[in-house]
Amino acid sequence: MTGWRVFVFLREIFGSRRTGALTAMILFQSQPQFANQPKSDEIQNEQLKSLHDFQRHNPDAWHTALDAITQSTINHIRQSKEIGASGVLVSIFNAESKFGSVEDYQKYTRPYDKRVFDALADTKLTVLHLHYLERPYLDQFTDFHAPVLQYSVKTSGIPISEIRQKYSQPILGGVDEIDYRKLTTEEIRSQWKDARSQAGAKYIAAPGCSIPNDSTPEELARFPKSLGI
Repeated sequence: MTGWRVFVFLREIFGSRRTGALTAMILFQSQPQFANQPKSDEIQNEQLKSLHDFQRHNPDAWHTALDAITQSTINHIRQSKEIGASGVLVSIFNAESKFGSVEDYQKYTRPYDKRVFDALADTKLTVLHLHYLERPYLDQFTDFHAPVLQYSVKTSGIPISEIRQKYSQPILGGVDEIDYRKLTTEEIRSQWKDARSQAGAKYIAAPGCSIPNDSTPEELARFPKSLGI
């Protein structure tokens, strides 16, 4: 099975799950003081500051909420496996300093993320999707039971060769998802070939994250063409 077909299979058949922290943040953003506010970096920074204040001043409430959200996620995972799912794409969004320090991640989020991956330990194609990623967080996921790892080379600036030094599982990504619509078939081929040379044999050709929703059929077709499909 080619990398392209594997990627399509993962996204269409398995679906995706948010981590507890992301679900908690979405719920937090629905509070009256934030509801209906326009999206901007300034507003997001204000929301994050309020969330961090809540974590520090109400740790018991935070952990109670994360425990409940995580258990709900695990229940969903169990039901998915019972009907035959072989994995799920789990997105971790806060491995970046704007969402808190590494210490914050370890204290407020990591234990719950790990519980989700522990529940997926017996699956074959679960994807650990690091939606945001900075170097200081690289060591946080080495003990997560994730058969496949995906991240964005474009947004993180971290080459696949550096990820390979710490992670042995197949790496999914390497193609620029941000400027995907501008890429030619040859440029896409060049990007995934370079990624494969860094990742080694355990590599799945794919963008580092979702490509633009308004990509045209012609633009989408360039990817399989780059793979000879």
